[in-house]
Amino acid sequence: MLFAAALVFTGCSNGSDSGGGTPTPKHAVTFSVDGGNGTLKAAVGGTEISSGDTVEQGKTIVFTATPDSGFHVKGWTLDGKAVNGTNSSYSFPVTKAAEVKVSFESNSTPLPQYAVNFSVEGANGTLKAKADGVAETATSPISVQKGKTVTFTAFPAAGYEVKEWQIFGTGMVFEAGTGTAGNNTAKVNLKGNLTVKVSFKVQTLTPKHLVTMAAGANGGITAAPALPAGGMVNENTIITFTAKPNEGYTVDAWTITGGQLLAGGQAGSSTAMVKITEPVTVAVSFKLKPPTTYTVSFGVAGTPPNGTISAKYKADGTAFTSGTAVGENTVLVFTASHATGYKVEKWTVNGTAVPGNTSTTYEHTVTRGADIQVSFVSSVEIPDTFTLSNGAKYKVVDKEQKHVIMTKRENDPVGTVYTVAVTVEHEGITYTLTGFSEECVDEFCNLSSLEAFALSGETAFLSVDGGVLFDKAKTKLIRYPKGKTGTSYTVPASVRVLGYSSFESNSTLTAIALPTGLTTIEDGALYCCYELKTVNIPSTLTSIGTAFLGYSKVEDVKIPEGVTELDNLFLNNCEELKTLELPSTFTKHLRGDFCKNCTALETVTCKAVSPPALGSDAFSGVTLSGVELKVPAASVSAYENAPYWKDFKKPFVTLP
Repeated sequence: MLFAAALVFTGCSNGSDSGGGTPTPKHAVTFSVDGGNGTLKAAVGGTEISSGDTVEQGKTIVFTATPDSGFHVKGWTLDGKAVNGTNSSYSFPVTKAAEVKVSFESNSTPLPQYAVNFSVEGANGTLKAKADGVAETATSPISVQKGKTVTFTAFPAAGYEVKEWQIFGTGMVFEAGTGTAGNNTAKVNLKGNLTVKVSFKVQTLTPKHLVTMAAGANGGITAAPALPAGGMVNENTIITFTAKPNEGYTVDAWTITGGQLLAGGQAGSSTAMVKITEPVTVAVSFKLKPPTTYTVSFGVAGTPPNGTISAKYKADGTAFTSGTAVGENTVLVFTASHATGYKVEKWTVNGTAVPGNTSTTYEHTVTRGADIQVSFVSSVEIPDTFTLSNGAKYKVVDKEQKHVIMTKRENDPVGTVYTVAVTVEHEGITYTLTGFSEECVDEFCNLSSLEAFALSGETAFLSVDGGVLFDKAKTKLIRYPKGKTGTSYTVPASVRVLGYSSFESNSTLTAIALPTGLTTIEDGALYCCYELKTVNIPSTLTSIGTAFLGYSKVEDVKIPEGVTELDNLFLNNCEELKTLELPSTFTKHLRGDFCKNCTALETVTCKAVSPPALGSDAFSGVTLSGVELKVPAASVSAYENAPYWKDFKKPFVTLP
């Protein structure tokens, strides 16, 4: 195997090698006084810092506690654990994010002094001790105040290292991270008389191995941690080598001689992690990136398609087949051919319309997988309205979808069944019927012989049930046939709206059952139902249009809570009406007639606290002085002074 030995690079110990070094991490350090009675300041290298500042790992923060008069340091904590005894300062080497606190206590009771003995067992080094208020010394013993931290420093002779630390003292241990084999420092928070010993041994040297790395042409290589000057690395060090291919290139292969490969290092891998167990050589080579390709498909959207589409390569004009993978930045030209009477409506790429393009060509540069679609529309101008030869008139409500509503039925339809044309054709264009104008519904009122509606076919907008015309979901009853046999009818439970004039001019029904859930009765829906005597009004009703139950034979009417307004022709000419109850939510009659000519009226109950405003012709033809009025007890005076209400029979009856 070929090695690019001539391209060996080695790092520099000052971190200036081409591969760069790992930046020194920083950690946030917070500090405060627990309980008051003093202050706490912190400095790094003589520069004061604030609580919450970030400090580079390896730096030492010196905390200085200043008690108020009559107080002294009680203790320190690091991340909630006691450290540093009662010293007035604390040096903290930054290794992680930390929280430091100090507390103070009164000077009323002086703290005792204890003897601290220290020595070296054997030879090959010396031992010194110091504490807050006691300078570092090699002379044992020293006298230190209770609660202070005693710091012991071992000085091994050349070629030696600390073998062991020993501590003798009731309830005392070395602070975490100190007093261990190989560690030159031990710290103890003083609680009583103390003896500390240290011993030394011949220093154990860590083996080192030469590590080299090399990169082939069209790229580079880096190491983390960076290789030191000379390339000698401690045994068992783990190094991650990272390949840096130039633009347009990618990793080809790694060649690793010696050591233990832990991860990566395979063809195409961008890194290789190696454990150094012997001399190691790492080399990486590069190759050109293969061209990126994407699949492009195309077609005609819509049914029927009303046209075709083809494609070719712009570069040489050769045909392009849908579903073929092509190189990135390839330019394709698409051509649409429309059928007679049609034109390009739009082009889309992955479902998104190409802005402003309705031409027969579209040029596309490939940057990702794409589905190119073209759709066609009729080139015939869509009118706002049109009339068929049979006299039926329509209004276009959605030109893009070709949706219409019928505004006039055809001239003189005959028979007992009226078949609604769910689609109609005009000047070669097919339209879909979605509903009817109010004028058209009025015309159905004139078809006395009509017993049932039917549909010419399936539709997403209309339905027929039992000859009655509904919207598709049967939430709105559009029209009940005027000549349908039977004296009673139960409106389906799904209905929420009685449509405009849906029962108007019916002469056969005596009873209509309205469903719970009905919310709206539109204008004229129950007008001129001449024989209608029984109709339940569900509590879910909130909106009542004009001409409600006018000219019917109802005797008792209760308007449910939630209705706030009533409109013109409300209960007009209901000559058999005896009782009327109006809800507390009723606020006003909008206009015109209200209970006109209800000559049999005996009792009106109005639960509204404030007398509702009534139109100019309210109760016309009714002798109100003979009609009982029931109102809230607290509102009697207001009703006695309100227009129309004041004319009812006295005294008013109060509601509980």
